[in-house]
Amino acid sequence: MSGSNSQDFRRKVIEHVKKGNSCHSASMKFEIASNTVRNWYKRYKLEVNFLPRKVGGKKGRLSKEELSVFMPMRLKKRCGRKMVLVPEGKAQLAAQNASIDTTLVKALVRAHLWQRQLQSGKYQTMQDLCDANKVTAKYVQLILRLNFLAPKLKEAILLGYQPRHMKLADLMQNIPSLWHEQGELFGCEVVS
Repeated sequence: MSGSNSQDFRRKVIEHVKKGNSCHSASMKFEIASNTVRNWYKRYKLEVNFLPRKVGGKKGRLSKEELSVFMPMRLKKRCGRKMVLVPEGKAQLAAQNASIDTTLVKALVRAHLWQRQLQSGKYQTMQDLCDANKVTAKYVQLILRLNFLAPKLKEAILLGYQPRHMKLADLMQNIPSLWHEQGELFGCEVVS
């Protein structure tokens, strides 16, 4: 049954259960779900009320203390994250609200650390590094590529001013080795 059931119908169902019958027998007799019978009976015992609960919030105009704001926005799902994209022409707003992508920052730090550990001889081979960090060789290779990002791009990531669409998955793809090509790919200036 869809919608709200009548008060009379609810009263009959609850009266049936009050007489000592089970919720299951009431659900079979009145052809409704047994969970519905249980919920109605629980609510009756707590509130002694057959009426259905009111649905929905307050209706009408806003009070003097409330303000309603409508803003155009677009939601986009990238790499499992939902992002709110600022409308075109509102780049200053995005720059003021720079947000540091901790996933990108952690990946950059790992890339730098792992490169330093390999160069210093702490790990003799990449397999030793993989075993110590419990990661695959492919993952280490992809992360180590981040060491070849343009310095301005790294700085932008660390300060939270990277292009808003840039995610770690993008950087783990086959990115160009030339810095100006990286800038073209991500739509930012990387060479000064």
